[in-house]
Amino acid sequence: MKGIAFKVTYNDGGGDGGLFGFRGVCSNRNMLVNVRDRKMTNCADDDNPCRRFVDDNFTGRRPKHGNCYESRLFEKKRFEFGCGLYHHGPNKGHPIPIKSVERGDIAFFTTLLPAKEQHDRIVFACFRVAREPQANTSMPGQPTPERKNFKGSRDMYPLEPYMFIV
Repeated sequence: MKGIAFKVTYNDGGGDGGLFGFRGVCSNRNMLVNVRDRKMTNCADDDNPCRRFVDDNFTGRRPKHGNCYESRLFEKKRFEFGCGLYHHGPNKGHPIPIKSVERGDIAFFTTLLPAKEQHDRIVFACFRVAREPQANTSMPGQPTPERKNFKGSRDMYPLEPYMFIV
């Protein structure tokens, strides 16, 4: 059995004022931090509905889900998780492959709370890889890109709860 760590962007959605959310779109305050202050790659992407909501000064329709795993992390008991998508270069829009992960391995989820440094990063959840990874080509809320010349990576890992550290 091996372990893999996922660096997860902090999300307070659905947390009802508690430390963690990961069950919906971030609060306006956290959207602003992730888009403008921290400039998180996915959050600050021009096509992200959260970014557009921030750019429109929080007017108009509030997004129900961002283009991210984080907004759906704790919605279900079982789900799939991956390393996200390439944001630049010839593989833009394609999943970032993970190598050497097998059924039974442990996945640690880490995050960095707002205004903290990397040495303050915390582990907040632990999952077990439920079965062999499945090839998948999209993150929640994002269109499926063409897979031509991508070599069919195994990139989405079905996970089941193992231990919550929160």
